[in-house]
Amino acid sequence: MCVSSQTYNGKGDRRDGVVMKLLGSLILLFSCGGMGFLIARNYRARPRELRALKSAFQILETEIAYSLTSLPQALEKVARSGDLKIYSIFENTRELLISGEGYTPAEAWEEGLRKYFSYLALTDTDREILSFFGKCLGASDRNDQIKHIRLVVEELSRQGINAEQEEQKNSKLWTYMGVLTGLVLILLMY
Repeated sequence: MCVSSQTYNGKGDRRDGVVMKLLGSLILLFSCGGMGFLIARNYRARPRELRALKSAFQILETEIAYSLTSLPQALEKVARSGDLKIYSIFENTRELLISGEGYTPAEAWEEGLRKYFSYLALTDTDREILSFFGKCLGASDRNDQIKHIRLVVEELSRQGINAEQEEQKNSKLWTYMGVLTGLVLILLMY
């Protein structure tokens, strides 16, 4: 029979178990709280992104209406004027138009949306508005383009108002709900 020189007092395992439960509880709390904060961040980001898009379209309208610049040049000026995530769509569209690969303005716009939309906190409705603009891009004369841009700006303004209302309603809700869900799960574990 092998006898260990170390005696067992039974307290070490209990302390280790308590530490593991405490550590697990903290991980669970931070995970649930973090998820709530991420969802709330999207609610806060959407109105800001809609305002940036509205501003981008207003710059595009000015470039087309008053500066009489070509579409790629106008898109370049828009792309250099602000938020990287938003303006990447405009820059990508410009790059595809001047690449010589035969993209139409509508195809280039859709490709830019496809490539960069997932990085934004925008909804499917917002994407439909942007896709509508793409279908009209470069398909008509300057005056018609300006009308389409103004229509998109108007729709983005409406979406911005809705987004601000949703932010006020849901941002704090998701923040609290994430933390409270973590706390409830911890209580259920014990």
